[in-house]
Amino acid sequence: MSYLLDNFSTSEKSCLGSSWVANNDQAMGGSSQLELSHQQVENQTFLRLQGQVNHNPPAGYIEASLPLIRSRHLFDASDFEGVFLCAKSKTSFENFEGEVPERFFIRLQTRELSMPWQYYQAAFSPRDQWETFQIPFQRFRAIRTSHALNPERLTAIAVAAAEHDFEVDLELTEIGFY
Repeated sequence: MSYLLDNFSTSEKSCLGSSWVANNDQAMGGSSQLELSHQQVENQTFLRLQGQVNHNPPAGYIEASLPLIRSRHLFDASDFEGVFLCAKSKTSFENFEGEVPERFFIRLQTRELSMPWQYYQAAFSPRDQWETFQIPFQRFRAIRTSHALNPERLTAIAVAAAEHDFEVDLELTEIGFY
């Protein structure tokens, strides 16, 4: 069983009815830049995140966020095992020596969290070919909170690039819960 949040077939609204929002670290004094766009190439529609992450701790991120609250109701994902997404990245890591560090993340927020810098995060590593990722809820780690992830009370999901200085070029064709 799966639940599709968005396949980016329209640029107006997600399948859930809410719209994607571009966020970056500038509200916290950072200088990262993001351009968020809906695109179509050869019958393939996708959400594209392009920009520059300038990692100046504790800042250093760009993200596309989707509110999950509808009619004041929280999103209940307790019947699912985790998040799925289909993504590819044109981001080049060829000049990086050794293992490529985690740079792309799925972030979840719940009603228990009161500040925007609190979330649950799990990494994924897209390449230059379309690939589907399944990220179980158990892989999400709490960031700046001691609350455990409660999938019954989700308020937002985000796709982020963070934690290192780099040029971002990420495309998504689907995202949801499995």
